Amino acid sequence: MRTFYCIACEKDIDSPKALKAHVLEIHHLDLDTVKGKRKGLMFMDGRDFYENTYEWEFKSDSGVLRVQEFHSGKRGKRDPMRYS
Repeated sequence: MRTFYCIACEKDIDSPKALKAHVLEIHHLDLDTVKGKRKGLMFMDGRDFYENTYEWEFKSDSGVLRVQEFHSGKRGKRDPMRYS
C-alpha cells in the first residue's frame, strides 16, 4: 500500500495519480521547473512485512511543497528477507 500526506493541507492522498492532480490543482506547482528531493524518515523491516516513510520536497518557480509518502506491504513467500 502506498499513500501520501500533504503537509500544507493536512490531507491524505491515496495514489501517485491523485498526488499529481492535487499538486497541480491546489498548489499550482509548475511541472516544467519542479525538482524533487526525497529524504528517508523511517524504515521497518519485519519477517512478514515492511514499512517505509519518506518526505518529499518539491521546489519549482511557483513555490515549495512538502509531502510525506507511506509505503507498506506484506512480504511474499519467496522474499529472501523472510529467511535472513
